[in-house]
Order: sequence, then structure tokens, then C-alpha cells
Amino acid sequence: MMKYLVLSLVVIFSLLACSETFNLIAPKEEIPIVNGFLSATDTAQYIKVQRAFRDQDVPAVQLAQIPDSLYYDNATVTITDESDGTVYTLTRVNGTDEGFVKEEGAFANDPNFLYKILTSEMNLVPGNQYTLEVNTGEQGMAVASSTITLGEIPRLTTPRQELDYAFSTEAPSNMAWREVDDIVLYDVNLILNILERDATDSEAEFIPKSLRWNVGRNIEDERLQVSGTGFFGFFAANLEENPDVIRRFVNFDTELVGGGVELADFINVTEANTGITSSGETPIFTNIENGVGFFSTRNTLLETGIILTENTLDSLADGSLTRLLNFQ
Repeated sequence: MMKYLVLSLVVIFSLLACSETFNLIAPKEEIPIVNGFLSATDTAQYIKVQRAFRDQDVPAVQLAQIPDSLYYDNATVTITDESDGTVYTLTRVNGTDEGFVKEEGAFANDPNFLYKILTSEMNLVPGNQYTLEVNTGEQGMAVASSTITLGEIPRLTTPRQELDYAFSTEAPSNMAWREVDDIVLYDVNLILNILERDATDSEAEFIPKSLRWNVGRNIEDERLQVSGTGFFGFFAANLEENPDVIRRFVNFDTELVGGGVELADFINVTEANTGITSSGETPIFTNIENGVGFFSTRNTLLETGIILTENTLDSLADGSLTRLLNFQ
């Protein structure tokens, strides 16, 4: 399951780990905070539910460390397929155990409660509308939001497994994919797979290692140019120059993440009041009825095992940016 559209998707999806992005002090009433995505390409669906709080007798910093102040004890979370009325009930889990670890800070980081359902237990059909409903179990508070699931992202037109791919400092490299209805923004990541071995030990085996490189954020077109200099520079910035380490490049995977219209709305609202002519205030986007937060949909395509051309491998071993990294 992918746990990670990078500036925007990371900002939003990281709310599954922490909700400090929103103001947690409600001036007059308690307000539920709800965040999550639906994705047919993930193995499970997660929804984050927290509460806004205020206590005249307890400082906010102290309250933030009390899980009971952040979470509802008796909340129920459901997702309804509006095409046939099927209702799916999610189960509360500790996100820390699921690999969603909150960063250390002012807010209690364990437990990190999420509501989960396996994708195999749902029927996520592209183009269907799904409604999220959260009943907090307190004071009759209920929130809701709807989204339309995205169609599957087709195979990349370039790069592809059967064609060696080239990076060069002379010119950018092209990436392209076909248009998908209702997907309005893309993020593109390359997972660079290498092997490393201790050069001082003749018996040492090569150990696999992967580096994740975000090469495009909030892309509105179905194409992208990737800097060759950026490719070699990424290795130079993320690998240690060590004469005792021998390296080999294996291949790379391309991860294409597509987001729905709610994501574009989120970005438009967030960026509408930035820049030198803005008021300096950060607007809050929400599409949660009777609450605050974000509910949308996304899909991910992973094209694996793409091989580099011999010229690119030679440049990786002998180029000015990477020659001291000991690629063979």
C-alpha cells in the first residue's frame, strides 16, 4: 500500500498521521475533523477522525497530549456506494501499528487512531459516488462528504519496461501518459533501485537499496520533462562518497499518482491568498459538511523495472557529479 500528490498530496494525506494543519481550538462548539482518500489501487482505505476542543480549565498544550481530547470513543465511520446503497463500516485501528507514525510534537502521537477497511472488502467502481459519514457518538454530531472514484491510470507511454531509458546532461528526458477522465493533477515519483557492497570484504554480498525522487508535483498535463542533470545530481546529494562502498544501478520504477477535482479545489483555495499581494492569512479548505477536513479520491500507477541505457550507466559511473560514488 502506498503511504505517500507530493506537495499537496503529502500535505493532505499526512493528515492521516497528524491534524495540526487545522485550528483545533473551537471558539463555541466542538467540531469534528475528518480526512481521507479513497483509492482502488491501495490495499486498504483509511479515514482520520479527530475533534476540535476547548477547555477553559486546561491549557491547550496539555490537552493536546491527552488522546481522549483528540479522539472520539464511540465514533462510527461508514462509506456508502450511492449506486446501490451498499454501506461499508470501517474499523478503528492504531495507525502506528499500520505504519502511519505521527511525528513527535505538541500532539499525542500514540495512539494514532484511524478508521480502516480493506479494499478487498469494498467494491470501488470508477465513476461511482461514495459518501463518507461519521457519527461522533457525542451530542448527535454527524458529518458527511462525497467523492467520485477515479478511473484506472493507463500504462505509461514513456518510459516503459521494454525500452531502455536515457538521462543526459545535454537535454531533458520525456515522460508521458494517457489522459484519464476526472483526474486533474498528477505527481510523479521515480524509485531508483541500486545495490551496495562493502569493497573491503571480498565475501560481502550486494545489499539492495532504493531512493525515492519526486520529479513532478501538481502536473496538469499528461507529460513531463525530467532534468538529466537533476538525475545525476540527485544521486550526488543522496549517496555518500565512500571509497569502501561499491554500487550498481539495477533499474527504476515510475510511480504516477493522480488526484481528483477536490484536490485541485484544495490547491486553488490554499494558493489563492499567497504572494506579495495577499493578506498573509492562510485560508482553510474543507469539503466536510458539519465539520472540517478533506475527503477525495486518488489512483496510483506503478511501472516497474525500467532499465537505463548503456550511455546513462557510463555517465553514472564516470560523470563529474557521480564519479566518486563508485558505480560500476
